[in-house]
This record gives sequence, structure tokens and C-alpha cells, in this order.
Amino acid sequence: MRRLGILFVAILLLAGCETFPAHKYSLSVNNINAIKDTMGTGHARSLAVRDFTAASPGEYEIHCGINGLITMPRRTPVEKYIREALIDELKEADVYSLDQIEATGVITGHLKKLKIHPTGGGWLIDLTITFKSGEAFTVSESYPLNGAQCNQTAAALAPAVQDLIHQIIAHPAFQKKMGMPTN
Repeated sequence: MRRLGILFVAILLLAGCETFPAHKYSLSVNNINAIKDTMGTGHARSLAVRDFTAASPGEYEIHCGINGLITMPRRTPVEKYIREALIDELKEADVYSLDQIEATGVITGHLKKLKIHPTGGGWLIDLTITFKSGEAFTVSESYPLNGAQCNQTAAALAPAVQDLIHQIIAHPAFQKKMGMPTN
């Protein structure tokens, strides 16, 4: 009888868990223009992007409260979602290279953290970018949505990643490595 009770409670908990799909990434005109400005005036004319890793590799579902689960588009791992978003921006700016040998710049990324913002929605993202030379820098995106529901948080992932990519492009280490003069 006890097992039946535990099974019943487990079914109730699972039945109450709603899923909220994260939105497909959409390009940012600001990021594309920033990439063109950086790469167009610097010595680096093309950038290759190696695979991204993650502290929790392969994760494509993020718990949102006790009754929600945010799922990535096409069950794509979060680190791959961010990598593909960056590549999409680089392609649109016409500076992406598949050839890691011919590219004037090569980077990889390590997703250290991606979690729901503790203020009740939104995102906290920490990503380390490493150049082929071994130089690295970390960007941290805090994208709060105070009191947001899981569906709003799921919808906010794409703009949070847009902001994260903008931080990568605007970071002094990236600017310097891509040949931009530093202030």
C-alpha cells in the first residue's frame, strides 16, 4: 500500500510539471554591427569557433520552479545553443570561418553557469572565451525578470544570449585580440 501511495504522489508531481520551450535564437542587428566594426577595423578578418563545453554538459532542460521545465529548441544542449547563436551572428557579419587553420582568430567557450535568476525569473550566465593562444576572459550576463513566470523566462533566453554575445564582442580582450585599438 505504501508503494502505491508513493507511486500516486510521483504521478501527481510529474503530471503537474509543465514544459516551456525556449525560443529559437534571433539575430541582433546591434551585435552584427559591433562585429563588423570590430573585425572590419582590426587585423583579424575571420573567426573560427570551436566546440563549446559546459560545467553541466549536454543539458537541454532547465528546472523553473517546482512545476516547470524550460526546454531548449530541438533538445539542443545549452552550450551548443550559445555557440550556434554566436556563429549565426558571425556569419551574418560575414566574418565566420569554418577553417580553423586559415582563420585569423579561433575561439572556444566554456559555459560555467546558466541558471534561472534568483529574483524570480530571467537568467544568470557565465561564459569563458578562450583564444587559440590560450588567453581567456569571462563574461557574465545577469538578465533579471522580477516576478516572471516560467514562460516569460523561457522567452527571455534568446535576448539574454544576445546580451551575452554583445559582452563578448565588446570585451577589451576580444577587441585587443581582434586588432582593435584599446583606450
